[in-house]
Amino acid sequence: MMKAVLLKNGTVLHPDGRLDREDVLLDEGKIQKIGQIALRPHMDVLDVEGGLILPGMIDPHVHFREPGFIAKEGIENGSRAAVKGGVTTVFDMPNTDPPCDTPEAFEAKERLFKEKSRVHWGLHYMATPDMRDIPERAVSVKIFMARSSSRSAWNREEALLPMFRKARRVAIHAEDETCFTQETRHHLRRPRQAIRMALETIRRTLILLPESERPRVVICHASTLEDVQWLADMKTRGFDVWGETAPHYLWFTREEEEYFGARYQVNPPLREVADRDAVRQALRDGIVDFIGTDHAPHTAAEKESDHPPSGIPGIEWAVPAILELAEQRELPWSRITRLISTGAVDCYGLSGYHGIQAGSTADLVILKKDGNPGPVITRAGYNPYKHISLTYTVNTVFIEGKVVYSENKFFTPHKGKELFGAFTG
Repeated sequence: MMKAVLLKNGTVLHPDGRLDREDVLLDEGKIQKIGQIALRPHMDVLDVEGGLILPGMIDPHVHFREPGFIAKEGIENGSRAAVKGGVTTVFDMPNTDPPCDTPEAFEAKERLFKEKSRVHWGLHYMATPDMRDIPERAVSVKIFMARSSSRSAWNREEALLPMFRKARRVAIHAEDETCFTQETRHHLRRPRQAIRMALETIRRTLILLPESERPRVVICHASTLEDVQWLADMKTRGFDVWGETAPHYLWFTREEEEYFGARYQVNPPLREVADRDAVRQALRDGIVDFIGTDHAPHTAAEKESDHPPSGIPGIEWAVPAILELAEQRELPWSRITRLISTGAVDCYGLSGYHGIQAGSTADLVILKKDGNPGPVITRAGYNPYKHISLTYTVNTVFIEGKVVYSENKFFTPHKGKELFGAFTG
């Protein structure tokens, strides 16, 4: 029988942003108690002096590239990178090969994750106008308004309408590819007009439906002033819309892409300082609801080619990169738990995750200052945050009260589980 674990001498980040030096007792996969706790015979004690205790990040937007593109990452490797970045749950996107757009493909992908994932997981399901039998366990139906797999993009109202009617929850890549150009520079090839057009189409489609038939809409990787203004307007008018952004939009602008090259080429493209600052402000204001990494690795050879694909690895530095914004007073500590955990929990209908408080699932991370970040895990092979001094590194990770990672070492065997029922919650 596994003993309870008492974390001593750490600093707890409470959901309201308070930082208190307190003990945390973990037992039976849950946080049992927080406060000054006396050591008992049934407890193992772990001294986490100097450690900051946070909930494990729930990352609702990753591309682990399996099946089909395992050379780029793969589930086992991607989930190891997730743990190192303080992520304990991932929701994987469906633009794999084959795409995850049939119940059979969904079940096959479930088997791969059950076998390989070291963190908890869920799967998005790819939208098509004629889709039937959406798996009950799907996190959402994902709509790509710009092509991202062997399947077509869907960017017209007549295509979106049947998808919206069938799905309770849709996550959307909101760039209308009909606006793309032949420019050589990435941010001009995919101009912000593509975002404006996509958002307007989504708005019109929602209005066409009676309120009772509208799905919850998640705008993925919000990255521009236009995204922020649209989310603010639609929320004010009472629409059930949610905003997600990614750490790279909070740290980088197109100057990084111009200076460092294709390693910083992403979709939607990095934009201006004003866009980055607007998204940061939207996180402070609650207009953007949570953060997903959009971890999208490619091989070094692909990125160095004449036609590099878009995507950036981010999951391995996820929580330290987000915490750095709090360290630099760009985000209040009171928003951190919401942005890395409970925002996605509420949006996707999960239960049992309430931040660091009694009764919550004991998926948590301990970060320390000036730690050794260790070797890069992602098959992308580089750290996009290398030129930024991140104060914290992930020291230890617990999943359901068990240590799965500590000081650059993984503890096996550990398998994550599917978080069932997110779609129907």
